[in-house]
Amino acid sequence: MDGPLTGLKVVDLSSYIAGPFCTRLLAGFGADVIKVERPGGDPIRQWGPFPEGNENPEAGALHLYLNQGKRSVTIDLETEPGRLALRELLADADVLVEGYRPGTMARWGLGYDDLADGHPNLVYLSVTDFGQTGPYADLAAWEITTYALSGLMHITGEPDREPLKNGGYLGAYGAGHNAFDATLVALWERATSNRGQHVDVSIHECTASLLEFTDGVWLYKGEVWPRSGNGARAAWGVYPAADGYVGVVSGPPRRWAMIPKLVESDELAEERFAAPGAQSTLRDEIDALMLPWLVTHEKEDIYHRAQALGMPFGFVATPSDFFKSEQLAYRDFFEEIDHPIAGSARYPTMAARFTDGLWSLGRAPLLGEHNDEVFATLPGGPPSEATLDEPLPAVRPQAVSIEPATVTEGVFPLPGPSGDLEEDMTRSGPLEDVTVLDLSMVWAGPYATKLMADLGATVIKVEVNSHLDSVRGPAIAIPDSPIGMYANDDPQDEPWNRSAYFNKLNRGKFDLCMNILADEGRAVLHKLIARADVVIENFGGGVFERMGYGYDVLKGIRDDIVFISMPPSGNGGPEAKYVGYGVAIEQLGGIVDRTGYEGDIPLKSGINYGDPIAGIHAMGYIMTALHHRRTTGRGSYIDLSQREAAICWLGDEIVEYELTGNEPVRIGNRDEFMAPSGVYRCAGDDAWLALAIGSAEEWRALAAAIGRTDLAQEAELSTLAGRRQRHDEIDAAITAWTQQRDRDLAMSELQSAGVAAGVVAENRRVIEDPHLQARGFWPTVNHKSVGPHLVSGIPWQFSRTPGKVRRAAPTLGQHTDYVLRSILGKGDAEIEALHASGVLDTTPPEVAALREAQGVEAG
Repeated sequence: MDGPLTGLKVVDLSSYIAGPFCTRLLAGFGADVIKVERPGGDPIRQWGPFPEGNENPEAGALHLYLNQGKRSVTIDLETEPGRLALRELLADADVLVEGYRPGTMARWGLGYDDLADGHPNLVYLSVTDFGQTGPYADLAAWEITTYALSGLMHITGEPDREPLKNGGYLGAYGAGHNAFDATLVALWERATSNRGQHVDVSIHECTASLLEFTDGVWLYKGEVWPRSGNGARAAWGVYPAADGYVGVVSGPPRRWAMIPKLVESDELAEERFAAPGAQSTLRDEIDALMLPWLVTHEKEDIYHRAQALGMPFGFVATPSDFFKSEQLAYRDFFEEIDHPIAGSARYPTMAARFTDGLWSLGRAPLLGEHNDEVFATLPGGPPSEATLDEPLPAVRPQAVSIEPATVTEGVFPLPGPSGDLEEDMTRSGPLEDVTVLDLSMVWAGPYATKLMADLGATVIKVEVNSHLDSVRGPAIAIPDSPIGMYANDDPQDEPWNRSAYFNKLNRGKFDLCMNILADEGRAVLHKLIARADVVIENFGGGVFERMGYGYDVLKGIRDDIVFISMPPSGNGGPEAKYVGYGVAIEQLGGIVDRTGYEGDIPLKSGINYGDPIAGIHAMGYIMTALHHRRTTGRGSYIDLSQREAAICWLGDEIVEYELTGNEPVRIGNRDEFMAPSGVYRCAGDDAWLALAIGSAEEWRALAAAIGRTDLAQEAELSTLAGRRQRHDEIDAAITAWTQQRDRDLAMSELQSAGVAAGVVAENRRVIEDPHLQARGFWPTVNHKSVGPHLVSGIPWQFSRTPGKVRRAAPTLGQHTDYVLRSILGKGDAEIEALHASGVLDTTPPEVAALREAQGVEAG
């Protein structure tokens, strides 16, 4: 069967990781991706890792994974014949993907404005470090630079040590997957308007979008969120096991009650350990009682035992664990592919199973392998080797001044609600013709639907009145205990409406709260399903079906419905009913094993990374299914595994293990392919700067900037191997310079020299970042209970049909009557009857019960 993107022609000028990962996904769903490489090839070909350590640009793990399914041609864009060949290649192209520093494509006469008139339906996608505009647009960056500035690094690692970048290249993979999602959105809109547009994707903004609730901690409470290593409380983090590490996850009281049973400790069953806050205040005692049992049992044995008790445990998995997994084998997650140079290896496919298949992907191409067949179709034939008499000038470093912006509105202390709340109920943007019924909770599903709401989709969040979205926080605030991330640190009378976590993830959505198991509630939900294009849920495996809402039921209501279910390990298989949070998913997905200080234990991320990874996947798969429906008239059941989603962002490590047998090694903030790379202390409290050097030219610039030209003159240090050998010495020289400087000044001085340096930003610094401010990344919304406040914005900018953060997050049931009246067409009498029946709610049930009891007592 053809894929949903079959017939789509993509010209891929991107290199390294982000752009190529985007086009790998496009190729997997059927697009013809022509990878245009410079004569020496995409630099990622030189990175490896290589089988047996033998450098071969055809056999590096990163290239083999990122460039699967593409055709390769070589064109020198620094020559006029090369640029002419590219223009001919673009004559019938649908999508152009590029990742050059802003201004480079325009210098070649290939910028969006240069091509738009002659190619009005071309989707022109730019995937760059900082986007096309703003104070940082021309700055140098590597993965560690954008990661540091995003705020994720500051909250990862031990509190008394330097901040940590997560292992691998999660920032670049994440931006690439965001770019895939954005491309599908632009193509969706183009099908109606027959017009393309420029899509500007910023790696920095894509990564900053993942801060979970920590940006809200500053906005709502005025507090900087700290690093806490593997967790600030007992029974929530990474613990040693007999053969590695296990992820212990307790959670609410009903799950904590299973911990003593699991570790066979009667003492842990004492009431004092279950008291509110005890897992923090009695952490050492709890750990001491758990550890003797944990270290005498194997990690997977603990995982399965805990899951049998309904505990959302994980374990720190490595590539070898993936290939032993019965669950991954059941889902056919790996596909064996043969390559003429690298040989046969098993590759990750994708994280979802579609009713109609849809995915197919072959091997990566040899450099220039398709020159003859592609150039034969061009009017001018293959480009000549002639070069210009005078080379075009390269983009050079220039003086940079970094000064954080001062934010005075929409930040703690918040003014609170004032006057009548007037909501923008319009729908505009590239997804304005899409309606989503959102029954997902917490982060993964709501993240996907937040992206869609920002781009114009009508998203109706249905909360089950007996099980509200848990990130609203406790409905009844607990006295004398941490009260959570409430606006102005004050729960007031309706704490469930004042949670920073919920309000960040659900802005722009309509909220309807009801009993979907009661007959009247089922009838309402069935009518909403009939009007929806998409239904999404992320309950545990099989739960939604047992509630009476499986795919067959939904398909019976609307035959072409797109239904996405996203349990931790997917539906079906031996682990189908296992439960899990994002903290466990990042363990099971290999992220934690790769993260940690050199030679030390694995460390969890500062966020629950598994959630947003799954959410970004979900958004792309939904758009893929909508394209498939537009072409075939058929709906889709999308069975997404959150664990597989995480593994996909570490795909090169899977290929590396297959080719070399090497398991990942924790190397802290260092990098396999560049040196130095690290985080360096600056003047001030917990102030740090991250930088990386990817070439001899960059090394000379760094040495000169820190006043160590003597190091630049040493022949040994002109090579990557030499710098890696003397990394400690170089780190000391950099630290001697940085610790005498303010972090922003240090960033300015190094960036002015062309060095990829960036501040390790805490949540406050991210909100005050001058580049994010200039690009409008922090819009203001007006919330019914919270009042005006900032929220993080959209990481993709569309030139013609931009999205918009239209409304604040809803209060519980805020739009129930609006949805029933305006979308379902119900009259006042019918709506009043539904309220009277108790099917509809605007108050959590425990609060309603308490108020009723107090009312009886008072009477």
